Amino acid sequence: MSVPPDEPTRPLPPDEPPPPPRMREREVYAPEEEGSWLEELRDQVRSLRTAVVLLCVLSVVALGLAAWALLAANDEDEGASQQPRGASSSRVSDLEDRVQRLESRTQNAPSKGDLDDVESAQKDLADRVEALEGESGQQDDAASQSSVDAIQQDLQALDQRLDDVEQQQEQDQGTTP
Repeated sequence: MSVPPDEPTRPLPPDEPPPPPRMREREVYAPEEEGSWLEELRDQVRSLRTAVVLLCVLSVVALGLAAWALLAANDEDEGASQQPRGASSSRVSDLEDRVQRLESRTQNAPSKGDLDDVESAQKDLADRVEALEGESGQQDDAASQSSVDAIQQDLQALDQRLDDVEQQQEQDQGTTP
């Protein structure tokens, strides 16, 4: 025989009762009174008025500080202009001494004509030096040429003697049995 099958599944009863369905609550504004919007507008105007007064006070303070700084700067400039700003008397006297020394140097300096004379003498001297260098170069060349000619003659004489010695040696070998 067969065993009866298990009992079919069924939903279990909940342990707690289900919560009541949620309802959406609506916001309800209280009916406005006719004077309430006017009171709110007055309050906003008062807040703006306070902000404007604070800004005005702040700008007046900033303007006062700027004017004070400007006047203080002018006072410093006036105080500085009362004091002498030039060079000291010792520096002025040093400068005058220097100017006098330079003037005495220029008075003792040669004139333009003197400088032209020295320049022409220098050119003449340079021309003479060049001429002497040219002559000495030619003399050196002539002396060198004569030395070369003498050496060539000596070489020719040695060559001739060498030829004579060789011929004599050939003759000596030819006559000897």
